[in-house]
Amino acid sequence: MLSAPDFWILVAIGAVMAIVGVLASWHSYKKQKARQAALSTFAASNGIQFLPHGFTGRHLATSEPFDSDWPSNKRFANQLADFEPFRVGDFVALENLLLLQDGTTALYAFDYQCRTQRRDDKRSKYKSHFECGVVVMRIPLLLRKMRLTPDGFLTRVAVPFGVNDISFESEEFNTKYFVSAADVKSVYDILHPRAIDYLLSIPPRDWQFGNMWIVITQTGFFSPEEIGEVFAEIQDFVALIPEYVWQDSGFEPKWRTALDI
Repeated sequence: MLSAPDFWILVAIGAVMAIVGVLASWHSYKKQKARQAALSTFAASNGIQFLPHGFTGRHLATSEPFDSDWPSNKRFANQLADFEPFRVGDFVALENLLLLQDGTTALYAFDYQCRTQRRDDKRSKYKSHFECGVVVMRIPLLLRKMRLTPDGFLTRVAVPFGVNDISFESEEFNTKYFVSAADVKSVYDILHPRAIDYLLSIPPRDWQFGNMWIVITQTGFFSPEEIGEVFAEIQDFVALIPEYVWQDSGFEPKWRTALDI
């Protein structure tokens, strides 16, 4: 049985922990509000639509009633299931969505959170929370699966079986990027000399290609300024895709706006 002093010590510890939890939640709330204010200002200045709650909250940002046909955040994330980090871990949240329609292409930027789970030798469960910034471009072009990763030893060790480590005439590019793909010919169609020169002129990023998507991710969320930079970089890169590639693999898009998923 606890003595009176021990009891009050435990009460004090519990109270301190509760206060710390409340303060941490308040700090997180204020930080999120400040980020949303900065993103809202950036979006308004650049003709970009901003949905703090993502697709799920579209009805909150318009005068239209909620319609269950609008795509949910999880449904959108599922369309990107072939890319990192969407194919790893369980969906937690997609927030602070920015949308930019550019003709038949659409640009998306958002904060993504997922949770991974593993067991140790004692079969105990361990969960880890992962946050990343994501920028996506949807284009009416069927792209073969390819990934450009800032080069490093761990990058090469992690190459899946059956995926080629592709080299180029530019040693600078070979040093800067590790390129992996199953179809080598399609890589050289997209990564021609002008495209390589362009990629060498901008900051190294993790590029992923597949189907009608181009995906760029980073650990931690993109700042508004970084989102503007990545939007421009993807648009400039797509402008370098040769005309014959569009003729061979382009298609008539079924979507009308960026919200059509």
